[in-house]
Amino acid sequence: MTPTLTAICIFVGVLVLLAVFFVVYGRLTFWKLVHRHPYDALAFFESNPIWRIVRKGEEPPNGGFTGPFLFVEQHTGDRLRLYAQSDQLEQSQHEFMEQNSDLIPRYMFPWISALAILYPISAMNSLNETPYDTVGILGYGFTNLGYVIMAGAILTGSFRILGLETRMQTFVGAAAFWIVGVVLSNV
Repeated sequence: MTPTLTAICIFVGVLVLLAVFFVVYGRLTFWKLVHRHPYDALAFFESNPIWRIVRKGEEPPNGGFTGPFLFVEQHTGDRLRLYAQSDQLEQSQHEFMEQNSDLIPRYMFPWISALAILYPISAMNSLNETPYDTVGILGYGFTNLGYVIMAGAILTGSFRILGLETRMQTFVGAAAFWIVGVVLSNV
């Protein structure tokens, strides 16, 4: 296997792993929904016996609870600490998301960012006839991916194929890939 083909396989493998991690496991849909609709969330926390709301000066609940999760009450600005019964936390989160499923944004598959990944792959492939080793070619690919993600940050504020949904996340992701690429290219 040529160094270019090896680097492309590693590159695609890393991106698939990152996409699975950030998109599937890093979605945090429940907390995003809580952040976007704090009044509905607070009403849910107050009415649900699984959750304990601890205000300033109050003691946290004993044993069997996980937390604290910080929450700012919108109309007073008070910082609340939320605790949930450990064994029922996920069930409660799913219940809240089902009750508010119409508020969860639905997205199509991110075709544009998926197609944009072809640019760093083709850039890596262009080094096929050069004396670069696998690590150098991989670094070149990650550097170019950083440029592509930066373009996504500037133009759309996201790069959703990798789970980067906000402009700040996208800028940080672009910088991280660019730095990794520069380091790998100069090893």
